[in-house]
Amino acid sequence: MKTACIDLDNTLANTSKMHLIAFKQAFKNYNLKPVSDKQILSLFGLVSEDMIKNLYPKVSRGLAEKITKEHNLIATTNTYKYATQIKGADNALKYLRKKGYKIAIVSNSSMKEVKTVLKQTKIKNYDIIIAKEQVKHGKPAADGINLAKRIFNSKEAIIIGDTTYDILAGKKAKVKTIAVLTGDDSRKKLMLYNPDYIIKDINQIKAIFK
Repeated sequence: MKTACIDLDNTLANTSKMHLIAFKQAFKNYNLKPVSDKQILSLFGLVSEDMIKNLYPKVSRGLAEKITKEHNLIATTNTYKYATQIKGADNALKYLRKKGYKIAIVSNSSMKEVKTVLKQTKIKNYDIIIAKEQVKHGKPAADGINLAKRIFNSKEAIIIGDTTYDILAGKKAKVKTIAVLTGDDSRKKLMLYNPDYIIKDINQIKAIFK
């Protein structure tokens, strides 16, 4: 059995606006000093608590967890409406399934956020979801990929994602890494981490797995 571990945010669905507005509102609700959109976007892909600690080093882990819950609530009840499917993403997953891959959505977001985005964007061609609650460490750790491999008893796996954290996780799990340019990380930045492939978007996966 082969496993394709696929990131969700900005790999399958355009979610920058959804998360950016939710984070800014959560920071405001906790009376934190405003930070620029660029600063927030540069850390997308990390587990939320780690992102918050990067932006606000003096914030305690406990407070970061509370702010994360606030963000999640805003995202799943309000700003999820800004999420859209990257054109053809679900068909790309369907194609991978036809090529014999089991599809694992591996995300650093919460299970509720993932399910909300999948429903909003009408992405259906996947087998399992591995969200932050299912692993001890999120990406760039390899926990999510390794869990997916165990679930499907796979010796062969790939990861597709838009951030350097996805690539690092894949390297640690010793799987093939495919970077997509639909997120906020540039080609130049992604190339520093030596992914096996860099493609414009997930639709170009068909050119790799013919």
